[in-house]
Amino acid sequence: RALCSGWSDTHCTENIILPPASPLVQDMEGWDLTLGNLTEHLICYTAVQSEDHSALNTARALCSESVILRANSPENWFRYGVILEK
Repeated sequence: RALCSGWSDTHCTENIILPPASPLVQDMEGWDLTLGNLTEHLICYTAVQSEDHSALNTARALCSESVILRANSPENWFRYGVILEK
């Protein structure tokens, strides 16, 4: 009993349609977009601008984590300092 691929050009007599064996992907390697840094900037900026206590606590926790994970980043240390001064 022969199975037909859904994307094959041959005529099939069976009613079973299978997807192709290789996945269909775009050739965009190296163009990955991570929104982690953008989200971190957004949370810290809005916390500083709003001066809301709970928002500042969230931003402090986020900055504290980023300083621990990326200790050699001057940008993270600067942002952490700005959050701590508020």
